[in-house]
Amino acid sequence: MVKQRSSKVKQKLILLIVLIGIMGFIYYMSAQPVVRSGEMSFRIDRLVCRLFVDGFENMTAEQQQAAVYDMDFLVRKSAHFLEYTMLGLILMLTARTFLTSHQKTAALLTGAVYAALDEFHQYFVPGRACQVRDVLIDYSGIVTGILTALLLMRIIRAIRNQRGSSRRLHR
Repeated sequence: MVKQRSSKVKQKLILLIVLIGIMGFIYYMSAQPVVRSGEMSFRIDRLVCRLFVDGFENMTAEQQQAAVYDMDFLVRKSAHFLEYTMLGLILMLTARTFLTSHQKTAALLTGAVYAALDEFHQYFVPGRACQVRDVLIDYSGIVTGILTALLLMRIIRAIRNQRGSSRRLHR
């Protein structure tokens, strides 16, 4: 019993560390001035173009630059979405672990508030802006992460129930 309780405490601690880590990463990325943020995005944009734009390597430098520029919006907004999808997943798992009721509401509200505060924070970062569109993209990621967590929990529960019922049949 003590060992089981110790395991639960460790699970809770790990969830909190992961949650704080993801929130810290999002904050760190949002605190990057536009020049630094642009440099990071440019490297990823270029890699995405190499992988997905036919004939990218055969383009002139000017054409490559135009393709990379066109890819930038998609890459940046996808990064927002994916960061917040991970946050939504961890928020749901954390809410389920720490709360006995209103878990989905807590995860949704926490995610919405964090997305809004993150955008507000960017208003004060040189060259960055506070955009409602980004809050909506972030919140879409939160909802996707929460739905993913709920789906995974349902699958795990079904597997456990199936194992439990098969054990009872074999007794």
